[in-house]
Amino acid sequence: MFRRLQEFMNRNIVRRLTVLLIPAVCGIFILSFLAVSHMYSRDLIESIEAQTQYSVETARIHMDYCVEGIKSSLNSLSGNASIREIVSMDLGSINYRDYLRHERNLKQAVNSFVYADRNLQDLVIVGNNGYQYEFLSSFYTDITETGWFRAYVDLEKKGFQYILPHDLDYYSKGKRPMYDQAVSVLLPIREAGEILGYAIADIGIGRLIDMPEMADGPGNIKTFIVNREMDFYYDVVDGTNHICGEEAFLAVLEDKRSDFVTVGNEFIAYSRMQSNGWYIVSVYEHEDIIRSVRNMQRIGGVMVCISCILILFVSHLMSRYINRPVQELLERIQAVEMQDFRNVESDYKNQPGEIVLIRKRFEEMVQQIDGLVNKVYLDEIYRKEMEYEQLVNQINPHFLYNVLQLIQSKAVLSDNYEINDIVVALSKLLRYAMNNQAKMVTVEEECDYVSNYLLLYEQRYIGKFTYTIRMEDGAAKCRIIKFIIQPIVENCIKHGLRKQGGNINICAGLQEGMLQMSVCDNGNGIPQERLKDLNRYIRETSEKEESIGLRNVYQRLKLMYDGQAMMEIESEEGGYTRVTIRIPVEKCSGEEENV
Repeated sequence: MFRRLQEFMNRNIVRRLTVLLIPAVCGIFILSFLAVSHMYSRDLIESIEAQTQYSVETARIHMDYCVEGIKSSLNSLSGNASIREIVSMDLGSINYRDYLRHERNLKQAVNSFVYADRNLQDLVIVGNNGYQYEFLSSFYTDITETGWFRAYVDLEKKGFQYILPHDLDYYSKGKRPMYDQAVSVLLPIREAGEILGYAIADIGIGRLIDMPEMADGPGNIKTFIVNREMDFYYDVVDGTNHICGEEAFLAVLEDKRSDFVTVGNEFIAYSRMQSNGWYIVSVYEHEDIIRSVRNMQRIGGVMVCISCILILFVSHLMSRYINRPVQELLERIQAVEMQDFRNVESDYKNQPGEIVLIRKRFEEMVQQIDGLVNKVYLDEIYRKEMEYEQLVNQINPHFLYNVLQLIQSKAVLSDNYEINDIVVALSKLLRYAMNNQAKMVTVEEECDYVSNYLLLYEQRYIGKFTYTIRMEDGAAKCRIIKFIIQPIVENCIKHGLRKQGGNINICAGLQEGMLQMSVCDNGNGIPQERLKDLNRYIRETSEKEESIGLRNVYQRLKLMYDGQAMMEIESEEGGYTRVTIRIPVEKCSGEEENV
């Protein structure tokens, strides 16, 4: 079978193109499409997960901020002497002068808090003596008689109580609150351990639940607020409360502050509020993500099919374009085999240049078949190859240095000193990197190399970061392994200062018989869990493609200094990251060794 296929391909160039080129190119197209589709799907899912986590955490912070502000206001009100007096007096027999004075003080206190906190929608003072005051002054019923108050409020509890969003259907038709639903925070008004009434703050649902990023999420996203203590949850989309049942998202809620989990076909992100212990949960279907990926795959599949058809068509045209002059050449060769050495003129119009050249050379070979083919032509080919190889070998480091020196001269003559600085720094980098003889260098030489390296990065990212390099006199002459600081500095730029920029501080000094070198940045920092994994990873010998530079530095130190050198990574998320290397001083004064 294979022999027949090979014979079929070898008959002419058209068949060879058909059997080899077209399947190969189509295969590359299909594999590339599959690879891109896989990476796109993975990146899309990770992006949506990160967006959802960010949205949930942002909403949680906003809600905590609102609730904490309300709690502070209620604490102040519950301790107000006039409020305590007015909710404890007998309304059947009161001193109206005292009553009006206390109520005026109450209104001033309530109004000051409502106007100071823009998240506060309404504030109600309720006394067990039947007194009731609301900021909006538009109730048509006793608030203690409403359905949500009877269902959710624990009259015996002496601390804060948090009520999930409920309807505000007990307001009159005149002056009404901005939102139809609100979250209520209650604090008892107590005197000598006795509950005299309640201070009730309403936060409008539109003020409390603000999740703009999640509105653009994938498909039919659902958001819930869960009160595990009261076994209720609130559906933000429907605006309704539900009793907790067997819902999948309730089973994953733990004591963690926030997390992101997958349950069956659902992605669930949640965050726990610090102020009241509620959970904010967002749930979306995996199918919603896959739907957009499938659309991309359909488009990509159509494009691949069209590309394959175009490849077939173009290959056919190309093969015909090439095959016709080849057939003419074959006919000429057959004529030569029949001892026809006549000089034949050919029409070279619209023929590939390579075929034209071959045909001309063939005619020359026919005319000089004995001498040119067997001796002169072969010698000429060999000489040309040697000349080409010689030219290639002449491109050495000295040639590169000369070219850089030429560029530098041109820059100076043009008063372009910025390019001059860049070329000088690059030249020094190349000399340092291409000097294969020196495996050990001084700290001063290594720092000069890093300085040139940072100079080039500084030109690329203007104003993105600054750096300082400090060396003690005794430390500058110590000898260390080549390329030991640069990988750490590169990590600072790529990871530590990637988002907001900052400063890189490089120090070298002598301390307690040790050469101590440190590289510190004030960038993103590293989460503690990630820092533990990183410190463990650089000491492993696995082949993970992760932080290769740091692991390479550590392993080289370990091998060169027989385990006496140390490397530590310290970090604080959002604060700094510091990598410190310590080498015994006596190990920094020996002869060069190969590493």
